[in-house]
Amino acid sequence: MRFGAFTLAGRRAGPLALAALWSLVALQGQCAAQWELQQSGTKARLRGISVLSGKVAWATGAQGTVLCTMDGGASWRASHVPGGVELDFRDVHAIY
Repeated sequence: MRFGAFTLAGRRAGPLALAALWSLVALQGQCAAQWELQQSGTKARLRGISVLSGKVAWATGAQGTVLCTMDGGASWRASHVPGGVELDFRDVHAIY
């Protein structure tokens, strides 16, 4: 797994990489990660995630895409930065 380019098992990962990364970050205190497939609501490639708690996280990616979950990843709300279709967000830092 290479985080910089979001490559999983030798393949480029799309929005579903968010589910894998969310599981790893949210469960970092446990011995074994639990993987759950989640729908992100976007087809943009996602590259950054910042977890505030077991329920709140933000993710960013290509074409100015910003995602937020308030329910531990059960649902994601996608939005775009106005005029940001040329932007490629590679990181996000949420502050609690």
